[in-house]
Amino acid sequence: MAARNNGIAILLGLVLAGACGRGGKEAADRPGADSAAAAPEEPQLSDNQALDVLMAMSGAGAEVAGNIPATVAAPEVRRYLNVVRADHVALQEELRLIADSLQLAPEPHPTGERMRAAAQDAQLVLGQQAYGAADLTALQQESKLNTLFLGALDSAVLRGPRQELLARYAKAVRPTISAHLQRAVQLETMLRERPTSPRAAAVRPAPLDTPPRPRPAAIDVGRRTPPDTVPSR
Repeated sequence: MAARNNGIAILLGLVLAGACGRGGKEAADRPGADSAAAAPEEPQLSDNQALDVLMAMSGAGAEVAGNIPATVAAPEVRRYLNVVRADHVALQEELRLIADSLQLAPEPHPTGERMRAAAQDAQLVLGQQAYGAADLTALQQESKLNTLFLGALDSAVLRGPRQELLARYAKAVRPTISAHLQRAVQLETMLRERPTSPRAAAVRPAPLDTPPRPRPAAIDVGRRTPPDTVPSR
């Protein structure tokens, strides 16, 4: 038992160090950007329900950021999404270790289902965007997802787990999610202030009030004898 407790203590140290290293400093440097994430408190979750929500959060974050369509072209946006994906993959691995050490299994919870559904919607919306428009759309979807994540953490997850290791994990990952949100907002502002690239302008759809072009008249390719021509004998 003592050896197992020591192992869990070491694991928690890695969780706290990893999460704080990814997002803690950046979040502290730019406070207040996630103030809109406040949500009404939900009934306290069991440990298994909290595990389901945390797994849904890391899974949804990794799935959306990891499936970047080619229409997302801005290098800084692609770098940001790669970082987000790497962070969530790491969070998934840490959470699996904690769940195994505590012998917990996820119990489905509506908050987790909302996160999974939001991830599917984000991918659907992003897949429909044209070159040039997808950059802003990707950042907007990330902002929506991370606002959802923070709201779930604050309203339910951070109040739920009775297992100390799971509760500390939930608290430790919040700065990472907050940093993702803040960076998405920052990049969106930067892109809106940037002139539109020629390629993006070339593929931009025409305004809805543009009159349609007239269709060319049908051409009859059949052979006819001109009316004023007398056929030769």
